[in-house]
Amino acid sequence: MVRLFTVFCTLAASIWVVQWGPSLAIDANGLQPIRSWLAGFRIQAPSTPSQIPGASGQEQTPAVLLLTPVPLVQAQGDVESGAPEASSSVSIPYFEHSQAPPPRHRADSPSDQFGAGSPAGSTGSDPNLEVPRIPIPELPKPTLVPTPLPQRPAPVTTRPPSIVQTGKGMQTLLLMGSDRRVGDSTWRTDVIMVVVIDHPDKAVKIISIPRDLFIENPPEAGPNKINTFDYWGEQLRPGGGPELLSTIIYDHLGIPIELFARVQFSGFVEIVDALGGIEVQVPCAVFDIKPQENIYLNLPPGQHKMDGATALAYVRTREQGGDLARVQRQQHVLMALRNKFKVRNLAPQIPGLYNTLKNAVDTNIGFIDAVNLARFGYYLDFDNIDMLTLGPPAHMENGWAYGMQVWLPNWEQIRGDVQIMIDSPVSSGTADGDSPELSVQSDSLSATSCQ
Repeated sequence: MVRLFTVFCTLAASIWVVQWGPSLAIDANGLQPIRSWLAGFRIQAPSTPSQIPGASGQEQTPAVLLLTPVPLVQAQGDVESGAPEASSSVSIPYFEHSQAPPPRHRADSPSDQFGAGSPAGSTGSDPNLEVPRIPIPELPKPTLVPTPLPQRPAPVTTRPPSIVQTGKGMQTLLLMGSDRRVGDSTWRTDVIMVVVIDHPDKAVKIISIPRDLFIENPPEAGPNKINTFDYWGEQLRPGGGPELLSTIIYDHLGIPIELFARVQFSGFVEIVDALGGIEVQVPCAVFDIKPQENIYLNLPPGQHKMDGATALAYVRTREQGGDLARVQRQQHVLMALRNKFKVRNLAPQIPGLYNTLKNAVDTNIGFIDAVNLARFGYYLDFDNIDMLTLGPPAHMENGWAYGMQVWLPNWEQIRGDVQIMIDSPVSSGTADGDSPELSVQSDSLSATSCQ
């Protein structure tokens, strides 16, 4: 029992010195009690199996370290007196094993990157006994740079020369088809047509603008697709939607807008049903089923009579041909409405129709202008209608802007083709927008091209 108690105490003391001895080596003033207890001891591993208790038996016991006296390592100065010189360093006896541990890093000078080592002038210290002092590096203070605010492009300051001179027998009308429903807080204007009416020549020029055409520098709003500015204008002030969209068209096309008419879904259905339906020539098969949008279409090529709901689904779908093909379908429905009006000889019924439909259309067209426009449309020859659909590759190209897939316009080419269309006499039906002189070369705009 005495032997086991001795071994236990020896091990406990050894563990305590191993843990706390190196940290106490830094402070020479607090070493006197420990130095007096440790002086003259060293640890020696047993050299033969016979020195290990229980080595010859079946049950092996852990090896016991034997303590043997060893002289205290003394550096420069009087260690025993406890008053070392200022230039001296004191080393603490460390536990030595049968195999010496690998040498630790020791700084060559006080300017070493670890800041360790003996003071200048000290000699004779064992590198294995050095305890390096590792300073905590100071992290650089972050430089606060203010996040720059997004720069909004400057609005157009100069308009291109006006292509249309209004007030001399010429009228301009902006047609808008909105997907706004009752209770909707936001909406888009997916049908945008600029109509130039030439009363002396009894001709009409219609320019269809794709909904995804990107406008980089609109007034009073940020860059966006053109079909959003009716909404943003209304957020600025009541009635500001047609005003903002008209300003954008004037800024980029040089066409001032006098009249506008904005039709919502319910108003469009009411107009078609009031006319008794329309006959539409469908050039390409259209199949699109979207119950959530009330779209149910399965139309083979040919002539189709459509009620208001079917006609609305037909001008809304983009399932076949995308946005450009939808613009073409909108033109077909517009011509079908005009033909229905003429076939039924509705000119004498204009006053009654105006009172019936005025709540279905948001417009600044007064009663007199409505009567004059209706009579003009009744006597208008189909061959005196020219249509231009803005599309790739001449007028725009597909691209990305502000995280949106958009049409990036070539305004110089667009204005040039619009000027040619306005100045030239009417041609024999360019409703497909692919006449050579207008440089509209996209096959997706042709009524005979089904993709």
